[in-house]
Amino acid sequence: METVYKVLTPEEFKNFEAEAVGYAGNQMDKKDGFIHLSLHTQVAGVLSRFYKTNLKVYVLKFEINKEKLKFEKPCHFSDETFPHIYHNQLLKSELIEVINLQRTNLEKDFSF
Repeated sequence: METVYKVLTPEEFKNFEAEAVGYAGNQMDKKDGFIHLSLHTQVAGVLSRFYKTNLKVYVLKFEINKEKLKFEKPCHFSDETFPHIYHNQLLKSELIEVINLQRTNLEKDFSF
């Protein structure tokens, strides 16, 4: 098993909650053809890179079978590999924690 994280905006989190069994990803995931995930050590960088205009996000923590994951380098900003899920969903049964992150202004970083 591998512990991975998915960052969602409040609207994306509502969509996740509305699903009965699993979540097929947000708009970027669907456009790219896979679900973008992060390891614990990568979440802070993802927050600062992709969520700098958000005051609130949800970080979902999952325990996922390693066979479902493919680790790949992003083509544009890093040499580290990130976990991705192809042709599958994030199952609600794999969710172990929902972390609600908020900040009072955009000048501050999220604390994770």
